[in-house]
Amino acid sequence: MATYFSQDLRRSRQDTQELPLEQIIRGLFPDLISLQTSVTDREDISGTDALIRLSDDQRLKTDLKFRTLDPRRFGNDDLAVETWSVFEKKIPGYRGKQTDVLIWIFKDTHRAVAVPFHAYRKRVAEKRKMLLRTLPTQTQTTINHYGQSYESHHLFVPAWIFQDLIIEAHNPTQKIA
Repeated sequence: MATYFSQDLRRSRQDTQELPLEQIIRGLFPDLISLQTSVTDREDISGTDALIRLSDDQRLKTDLKFRTLDPRRFGNDDLAVETWSVFEKKIPGYRGKQTDVLIWIFKDTHRAVAVPFHAYRKRVAEKRKMLLRTLPTQTQTTINHYGQSYESHHLFVPAWIFQDLIIEAHNPTQKIA
């Protein structure tokens, strides 16, 4: 089933409004000064869903990845990794993104996992062939604002692949298991 990019964007922005996002992000970055989620469509397309400002005045362009269910509730721990952004044109996932950090947020538990973007891309590049060979590919068809459809592919990659890169936070009001 195809989804519309505009609907996906609207849903992502709705998630940023409905979740206690600042509290979740503060769990990852205790020195958070401000969180700006009202980015432009152009920034969103280039990989920035939110701007994080830390106490040392560091500013992080952040790509937020929302998942409805935390896989830990089912005895797994994985991260959705986009392998092809536009499969038909062989555009790899996360190519050309202007992002400093990726943050996966699990909506049911409010658990958050952050990985520095450049280290993440390097790890995915190192493991890409093995991951594609061993994990099932998930396909999503999206219709862009011109009415054209394209496929993106992703894998649910075991979190241990990124273990040395991960910053993790749990919302103390939510139970993981």
